[in-house]
Amino acid sequence: MARLQPDTPACRTHNYTITRSLHRRRPWFPELERQPRLVLGEPNNLAPWPRDQQRPPIQLFGVEGRYACALYSAASKLKQLDVVEKDLVKLQGILKTDLRLQEFIRNPILKRSLKVTAIKQVAAKLS
Repeated sequence: MARLQPDTPACRTHNYTITRSLHRRRPWFPELERQPRLVLGEPNNLAPWPRDQQRPPIQLFGVEGRYACALYSAASKLKQLDVVEKDLVKLQGILKTDLRLQEFIRNPILKRSLKVTAIKQVAAKLS
């Protein structure tokens, strides 16, 4: 392949064709072109922590971590961390001793509404 020399007619035509073809392309959705582009920061800081939530002392991951962080945030907003901790310790003790309740909660076949009513009954007994 022959190399094009700068300032020759072939080179000028080649550059003009490339420049013209780049400007001629239209986006498929022009309204999306006007919106600001997402710029990511560091890989660990993709989503900032919401300002109204309290950060838990340790960082947890997965579905369990998401629920634990939400519970911690809600309890700290209401300044009820010690009450929630006592309730969770009681629930943990009941789950360790009552194997039927443990199997009932872990059973994926049962409906969620049934599990919610069972947890509410257990919570009523704890109070």
